[in-house]
Amino acid sequence: MTAYSNVPMLVGRLKKAAIDAYMRSSCDSAFTDYEVHDDYYMVSTLVPQGQAAAPSDSQRITRPGDDGEGGGRTNGDSTMKYVHKFNEIRSAIDEVVGPWLDLPDPQRINTEKAKAFGVVGILAADINMQAGAPVGTGELHKALDRVNQKINDMSGATVMSFGLDFIDPLQGAVQGMEEGVAYWGASLAAEQKMFEKTRYIVVTAIEKSIAMFRGVANRSYRKLEFALNVASETVEAFDSFVEPTGLLKHGSTAVKLGLKGMKKVTEENVKKDAPQNYESAMKALRSAFKTIANRVELAEGKIQQTLVDNYEVMEVNHERVDMSMKTLSSSEIGKADKLKIDMNHIDDIVNRAMPKVSDSLEDAAKRISGVFLSDCVRRDPRVGVGESGPSKQFDQLKVLLYKLLADLAWESRTGTKDFELAVHYIQTQDGQSKAALDSFNEQVSKGSGIRPWDKRPHNVKGGYSIS
Repeated sequence: MTAYSNVPMLVGRLKKAAIDAYMRSSCDSAFTDYEVHDDYYMVSTLVPQGQAAAPSDSQRITRPGDDGEGGGRTNGDSTMKYVHKFNEIRSAIDEVVGPWLDLPDPQRINTEKAKAFGVVGILAADINMQAGAPVGTGELHKALDRVNQKINDMSGATVMSFGLDFIDPLQGAVQGMEEGVAYWGASLAAEQKMFEKTRYIVVTAIEKSIAMFRGVANRSYRKLEFALNVASETVEAFDSFVEPTGLLKHGSTAVKLGLKGMKKVTEENVKKDAPQNYESAMKALRSAFKTIANRVELAEGKIQQTLVDNYEVMEVNHERVDMSMKTLSSSEIGKADKLKIDMNHIDDIVNRAMPKVSDSLEDAAKRISGVFLSDCVRRDPRVGVGESGPSKQFDQLKVLLYKLLADLAWESRTGTKDFELAVHYIQTQDGQSKAALDSFNEQVSKGSGIRPWDKRPHNVKGGYSIS
């Protein structure tokens, strides 16, 4: 199989084969004698003489090189005719295959995919596997589990409220964010596989077309047929990205996201009857690449729509990814709480476990802001859903995920500080500690300043147009 990087060489051969097919078809007459040599064609026009025929005029026409260029020069007055026709054939080939000569590099997309999976790894509860290698170690969830263990070793209204009203919602939001990031990142995996498969198909289509045109030229006619499988392999890649999280096996319980509609797509392979002249061969070539274009547009359109749908699903289920922190009010703190608190446990929660949680969430937000799609999927605007693919929808969901993670990190740090001040007030029961807690709670009520759901463009469902 020829490497995609050698497609320009194949296009040259395709042009030469097409011109050979044209020359054979244009000379397919009982009164024309035709020969093809390494670097020229010999065409002789025959004149009937009784029951026989004799040549009255012969032309030597130069043949294109292996790069498909040149040719058409004659030893007569027909040079302009052939040069013009050969250029016309080359232009027709360029028009068909031109959009497919500079497709995105799957390895560049893979780099961004790995970044996205790294974010999933930070948020995941279990060790994840990507291509057989561990990615996430579940450190964030280990820290939260440690906090829960320390809470369970203590008692009292303040401690219980911290666990039920803060730690439990935080864990739920982290799970929801893991799912959101996993299904967002899966679009990168789908794009990577789509272009990996499309590159392969383009090479196959050109090689099969060369054989088809050569068949016309040699009168050994060949069909133009090859498999596509773009949509099915795109779905497999999407699922493979999500699979290590366990969401496919156990179900996405938090935000219910997925690649909607893709699994219902029926593949349409290219099957063209063997053409017997240049015109029908060109028609088969155009039809084959139109079929490729339709399948790629369909597959990428599904990826694009999934990003739109997933934005909408996250917005509808916003309470599962965007927790509302409840502060610990000084008016609800009782003196008896002091007897039920282990300060060693408090120290571990406030100074070690929860800072690790907050740091992890900030790291996830920072990393997600460094994942990009547009540059690595740029292509001819006639391929897929446009020059930059579904980058607009990808970026808008990325911004939402970033804001949610940044806001969650703020809530994690703020909730921990609130708990620390509440415990200090329990210990001292003095006015200064009470004032510090009340003042902090007043600041918390103003929020982080991050508004994940604000300023979203309004056009269609999902929050933005996909046009």
